[in-house]
Amino acid sequence: MSSSRDDFGIAFRSALLQRGAAQKFSLVFLIIIASIIFFLDVYGFGFMKPIRSIINDGIYRVSLVASSPSRFIPQATGSVSSLFNMKSENEKKELSFLGHLEELRWRLVRSSVVIILAALVLFYFTDPIVQQFYINMSKTTFPTYQFFCLLSEKLNISDVLCAEDIPIKIQSIEMTKQFSTNMYFALIGGLIISFPFTFYQIWSFVKPGLNIKELKATRWIGFNASLLFFIGILFGYFLISPLCVQFFGGYKLTDQIQNNFTISSYMSMITTSTFLSGLFFELPIVMY
Repeated sequence: MSSSRDDFGIAFRSALLQRGAAQKFSLVFLIIIASIIFFLDVYGFGFMKPIRSIINDGIYRVSLVASSPSRFIPQATGSVSSLFNMKSENEKKELSFLGHLEELRWRLVRSSVVIILAALVLFYFTDPIVQQFYINMSKTTFPTYQFFCLLSEKLNISDVLCAEDIPIKIQSIEMTKQFSTNMYFALIGGLIISFPFTFYQIWSFVKPGLNIKELKATRWIGFNASLLFFIGILFGYFLISPLCVQFFGGYKLTDQIQNNFTISSYMSMITTSTFLSGLFFELPIVMY
């Protein structure tokens, strides 16, 4: 404690010897701040000790500058100029970072607009889409079942691969479930349709950060990614989803239990399995 008081006394006496009201005002202001820090430290705020030492050192340095300004002003000028240069560089980096965020935001906005427009079109044509792409999958006339039945005839294995009648009854037991299911398949369908445009927007944001070698290696990445995605969609819709519908639709613990599926369960399984198949086919792009 005594050393702190001696430091304050020395600083105060040196301040009185200086000339200029502005210098004296600055010194008095620093002494007031140091006194507050000292008061907090006395009453048990131990974490203020490092700050107190910094303030004492600052007061001592200011008193030296005030006593011989010609000695320290050139160094201070250089420090201030370097500080402003550092500030300008940080501002440039910040502006560059904000510029990238702005570009990413507008690319996401464009992608969202295209997805919503495609979803609105699908929502408008809900009835034919549900009939052709969802309800028909529960019937044996679906192209996948017909293909396997024809394949069994070609292989002379009777009708082993032919699909039997799928005992599925679809119902809706919640008032808002049909609307929410319609929104879900419309948004997923809009994302599927707009995938090439969405991927192009994301890739255009990443592309400027690549070097020449990487750009040459990824020249056809947009076309390849879209092609693999749609192949995965076709694979999921015409193979994975029909097999799931046939298996789970005909599976029973006992004949006394009927398979009365909700519309959300039935359509969500088809939509999700199809969409995930498309994403699964993107693994070569990710690994490459």
